Amino acid sequence: MDIWVPLTPSYDLPEAEALRREGKQMWWYICLVPVHPYANWFIEYPAIESRLLMGAMSHKYRVDGFLYYLREQRLGSATARPSRPVLHRMGRRHLHE
Repeated sequence: MDIWVPLTPSYDLPEAEALRREGKQMWWYICLVPVHPYANWFIEYPAIESRLLMGAMSHKYRVDGFLYYLREQRLGSATARPSRPVLHRMGRRHLHE
């Protein structure tokens, strides 16, 4: 599997189409970044942004999949714990351990 996964602000549609012609895929992802004006799933952001990110924006930019990486830090904890990334290939979901 040969997949390129830039953050959403770095996604480039012409580059993605060139990679597809080579048999590769271009996904995109979010995590603790990007911040406004880019869409993310932060609780402080309007709910429409997450819907746009996974719906209209993914369709418009023809992404092949979505990677969401989460870091969790509980109040009072000195260390952050990474979780397992969840890969979503527009229609199928994969959990990587």
